This record gives sequence, structure tokens and C-alpha cells, in this order.
Amino acid sequence: MGKSDFSTLTDEALVHAELGAERELLAAGFRLRMGNLEDTSSIGKLRRKIAQLRTAQRTRERAQGLLKDSLRGRYSATFVPQAAGATSGGSAGFVKGLVDKIESNE
Repeated sequence: MGKSDFSTLTDEALVHAELGAERELLAAGFRLRMGNLEDTSSIGKLRRKIAQLRTAQRTRERAQGLLKDSLRGRYSATFVPQAAGATSGGSAGFVKGLVDKIESNE
């Protein structure tokens, strides 16, 4: 998804895309530390994607006259995490469990 694709997303979809990318980044960080991450460049790509999504969100907030992180506050509660790239069993289930525990504590 490129920058130009962000303009077609609704505010809610934009926030959900950012939250999903943050979840992927967290999982990739765990896989990197465990030695299971094949493409280490994916971490930089995810960070860049998150930054682009946040920039698009802030641009919309400014256009609508909203405070910073208003969209995230409004739509983050409706985000339903999906297992991105999870394989059956193994470390992916372990990582998913850790991510779920971390998110439930926030």
C-alpha cells in the first residue's frame, strides 16, 4: 500500500492500518530476537509505513480541525487484531500470545 492509497481509506481504516502495522512490527521484532526473521529489511519497511500512516492521519486531523491523535483515540477501540503471517503452531502462536497479552494491558 503506497502513500497514494491512503487517500482512498476512511479515517477508521487508516487508524486500523496503522494499528495492524504496529502489531506486525512488534511480531517482527520478536521474530528477529528469536532468530526466525528471514527478511530483516521488513522492520524498516514497517517503520516507514507506520510513519506514513501517522502522517496521513495527522493531515486529516488538521484538515478537520481536530486535536493530535483524535482519530486514533476515536477508532482504536474498534480495531480487531488479525494474525498476520501466522503459521500453525511453533513460535508464531507464542508471539501472538505475547502480543495479545501486551495489548490487553494497555
